[in-house]
Amino acid sequence: MNEFGILLVILLVSVPTLVASYLVGVKKKMNMLAGWNPDKYKEHDKIGSIFGRALFALSVLSFIGCAMLYQDPSYEHLFGLMLLLGVVFIIVSAIYCNLKYRKN
Repeated sequence: MNEFGILLVILLVSVPTLVASYLVGVKKKMNMLAGWNPDKYKEHDKIGSIFGRALFALSVLSFIGCAMLYQDPSYEHLFGLMLLLGVVFIIVSAIYCNLKYRKN
């Protein structure tokens, strides 16, 4: 991946997820989450904190992966693994919140 591709990933993945993590985790803008229905869940603040941290982790992992790619393009497989780890973290957070905070 060349420098333009790395910059594109930073601008299209790292920065928007960092902004989303702030909006969901700190400002509690839960309507940014796809399929969010406030009537189905209790303790919205805790869910916002969990998802904000998960989005922040994805942002940091993608930025670190881009920095690694910039240093040495042979780290492309690690970059993919870091993105996969961030997405899995978000999925696990969603399952956890659905099991723990869903109203019956």
